[in-house]
Amino acid sequence: MINFISQPFLPLSKMPIKNSGWATTIDDKRVCRTCEKSRMANPNDCSSSEHHDYYQKHMDSLQRFQANNPSKQRSYDQKYREKTVTTRLLEEIRSELLEYSKFDVSSREGLQEYLSHIKEGPPADPQIDSMLIKEDMLVPDSSKFRLVFCENELDNKTWVYIRNQTSRLPYQKAPGRNIRILVYYGGKILGIIALSSPVLRLGPRDDFLKLENKQGKGLKLLSVVDMSACVGVQPWASRHNGGKLLAILATSKEVADYYETKYQSHGAKNLKSVEVKEKVPLKWICTTSIYGKSIQYDRIYKFLGYSKGFGTLHIANSTYDKMMKWVKMTHNDDSKFSNKWGDGANSKMRRITRFLRLSGLSKENFSLVHGQRRGVYIHEVQNKTSQELFDWWYGRWCRPRLDKMSSANA
Repeated sequence: MINFISQPFLPLSKMPIKNSGWATTIDDKRVCRTCEKSRMANPNDCSSSEHHDYYQKHMDSLQRFQANNPSKQRSYDQKYREKTVTTRLLEEIRSELLEYSKFDVSSREGLQEYLSHIKEGPPADPQIDSMLIKEDMLVPDSSKFRLVFCENELDNKTWVYIRNQTSRLPYQKAPGRNIRILVYYGGKILGIIALSSPVLRLGPRDDFLKLENKQGKGLKLLSVVDMSACVGVQPWASRHNGGKLLAILATSKEVADYYETKYQSHGAKNLKSVEVKEKVPLKWICTTSIYGKSIQYDRIYKFLGYSKGFGTLHIANSTYDKMMKWVKMTHNDDSKFSNKWGDGANSKMRRITRFLRLSGLSKENFSLVHGQRRGVYIHEVQNKTSQELFDWWYGRWCRPRLDKMSSANA
């Protein structure tokens, strides 16, 4: 790749030099095509010495031009400096996108390996680690159980740290509405939950709720949220069926009341082209499982089918940031699509689609199709408190699991 950054004169494409006489090497030296010597070679040693003379003649005129027109020269320098940087950046993006094809993502193990490869985990935080549950819950006390809705900096920091430490998926805050929940038992954290604005199109969900792709669909989706995170602390979660507890807690009365207080008290005035004057109660919790059918949601949520394997799963957050940097450098814009609720479908996917089109990578078969068909699940919001659901979960799922493990170890 040609580097024009340290070039003290205009690049070859801007120079009045016969292309048949001079070439540019990888280290940006001018080489005579006949004798293959650099521009500093002795012209007398070259059978095509007129090439050297021609080059030197125009070098003198270029130096005079640069001295008399410093602003224009700086403009040229900046232009080619940016061109070199964006070219290199695009090559980095192409290389990172190709990483996905190097893993056998058709298997669960291969997909896990790829996700671990692109995930950027945070450094350990001993203070938060000491807050995570480690002991078995042999004799539960529902009075020790509570949901903490993240509203301050410390709670949000704790939530993000646990999310990055426990989930295999790279984390990026979803656009639109967001509710983060820490699930405590006494002074220890059992896991985390996140609710966010629903995706605009999800075939199995839309068929089940009879949602058509017409104007007003966004208004109907006000009663639906996506459970974008539902992760228990390990090894507690696997030993106690903890994932099922977190999944059922998302349907509790406390969560629905908090959602209504936070987002429905003033109506959905930010829903594009629509103003909702009446409160729209939360009715449905929808979620997807990355590995198809999920043991965590099985016999808790209703299984609706599979997604089409379309999204940003195969694109690392660092790669996405580079995409937006490239668009900003080449088109002076990295935020053409708003990420506000009601302003259209997933803004991240629309931005990536635009990048692929502008960069030409879409012609190289790079797309948003990753082929991983997620399992789609849904559950209706219940008129039950989190304590009631906790007691039900312990009797139905936790106690039997502990008894089974005790028998196996006896």
